[in-house]
Amino acid sequence: MIKRKVINLLNKYRTKILIICINYCNEKDLFNYLNSLAKCTLNNNIEVYVVDNSEEKKLDELHLKKIFTNTTLVSADENLGYFGGANCGFNKFKSNNDYVPQWVIVSNTDLEFKNSNFFNDLNKYCDLNKLGVIAPSIISGITKSDQNPHLLKRPSHIKMILLKMLFTNYIIFSLYHALYDFKRILKKTILELIKVFKLNDNSPDIKQIYAAHGSFLIIHKNYFLKGGNLNYHSFLYGEEFFLAENIKKINLSIYYVPILQIHHREHATTGRIPSKKIHNFILNSYKMNNKAFFPFLNFFKKGDLK
Repeated sequence: MIKRKVINLLNKYRTKILIICINYCNEKDLFNYLNSLAKCTLNNNIEVYVVDNSEEKKLDELHLKKIFTNTTLVSADENLGYFGGANCGFNKFKSNNDYVPQWVIVSNTDLEFKNSNFFNDLNKYCDLNKLGVIAPSIISGITKSDQNPHLLKRPSHIKMILLKMLFTNYIIFSLYHALYDFKRILKKTILELIKVFKLNDNSPDIKQIYAAHGSFLIIHKNYFLKGGNLNYHSFLYGEEFFLAENIKKINLSIYYVPILQIHHREHATTGRIPSKKIHNFILNSYKMNNKAFFPFLNFFKKGDLK
C-alpha cells in the first residue's frame, strides 16, 4: 500500500511531455519559441531539452530558464544535425530519468504556439488505436498552407528511385522545390473553396497517414516502449521516412490531427532558397532511405507499377 502511494506520488511529478528542440545559431527564434511555450497551459508538466548544435556562440542555460523554468541545455561538441541532436537530447533525458514521458516532441525552433490550450487538446488523443505519432496542423508562414500530412500514403519504390534521380541535378531540384511550394498554395486554395461550398462535410478531421512533417513531431511513448528510436544517421532531411518506416515496422500508426495547430516561420535555420549544400543533404537522405526502406530488389514489388 505504501509502495503504491510512493509510485503514484512519483508519477504525479514526472514529466508528461518532453520537448527536444534543436538550436543552430537561432537564439532569437529559440527565445520566441520558449516564450510562446510559457504561455501554454499544462506547462508545469513540460520539460524542454534544448540541444545546441551551434559551433561557436553557445547558449546560457540560466537565461533559458528565465524564459521557461523547466529547461535543460545540452551543448553538443559538434553540429549533430536534426535527428542526431534529437537523439542526443533523448539519451540525455534517459540518463537523468528511468522512464519514458507520455509524449516526446522533436521540434525546430522557428515555431510558435498560438493556442494556449495546445497541450490540453493533445492529451485528448492519447488513446487513439495503435498510436505512434501525431501530426498536428503546421501552418507555414510563407505559403500559409498546412505542411501536414507530409505524405498521405507510402510512396512506391519506383517513385522513390525517380525522386533520387531527379534530385541528382541541382537545377532540376531547385525547380521541383519551387513547384512544390506552388502545389501547397494551390492545395490550400482548393481546400478553402471546398470548405466555402461545404463539399467536405463528411470528411473526418482525424485520419491515418504515412508520414508527418519533420519540423514538429509528436511521438507517443508507445513508439519507444515497442523498441522505436531516434537513431537516424542522415545529417538533415528524410527523418519523415525514417520515422514512418519504424512506425510501420512496430505496427503503430501516425494520425493527422488538424485541430492541433502550430505556426512555422519555416526555414529560418537552413534558408529559404535551397543551396547546393542543402541539395546535397537532401540527396544523401534520399539515397540512405532508399537503401534502407526502398531497396532495388523490391523494385517490381506488386503495386509499384500502378
